[in-house]
Amino acid sequence: MATTLLGKNLKTLRRLTHMNQEKLANAVGVTRTRIASYETQNIEPKLALLAKFASFFDISIDTLLAVDITSENYESLKKSNQSVKKQGITRPLQTIMLPKHTSINLVESYINRYRQIEKAFEGVLALHALQDRNNNVDLTTKQLVFIIRQLLNQNALLINELERKYSTNKLNK
Repeated sequence: MATTLLGKNLKTLRRLTHMNQEKLANAVGVTRTRIASYETQNIEPKLALLAKFASFFDISIDTLLAVDITSENYESLKKSNQSVKKQGITRPLQTIMLPKHTSINLVESYINRYRQIEKAFEGVLALHALQDRNNNVDLTTKQLVFIIRQLLNQNALLINELERKYSTNKLNK
């Protein structure tokens, strides 16, 4: 029995696509026993392999890790992932809906937290640039850098939207 949501999801996805562990293992480049350990033990793969699983089953990594995938929701999850791919990862955020009586201090607190996140990500990117100059960067690191850049982009969009909302709230008072 799967002990993690990831393990359960891998087993469910395999069954929904009529695959055995061997076929899935061959498709993503690991051994059958490795697939079995992901499904039944508390072992989680590296990011690169998670990306392969997600791509193979046409879902996002966050769906693979955080959504209880069933026969009832799998097709809609795939459609959602395809829709996101078509729109692109950098699509603008929808308008942020803050509660009507959100304090300005709370909004400023959110903005400050997101700026701290931005600084942390920029530090990781600076470290990557240093490693890249020394040719010490592997594929997993490059994938991580790509994800961080996407998160930074989304973070910047969120900060801009919060600041816009904050400015609108100030003008309305």
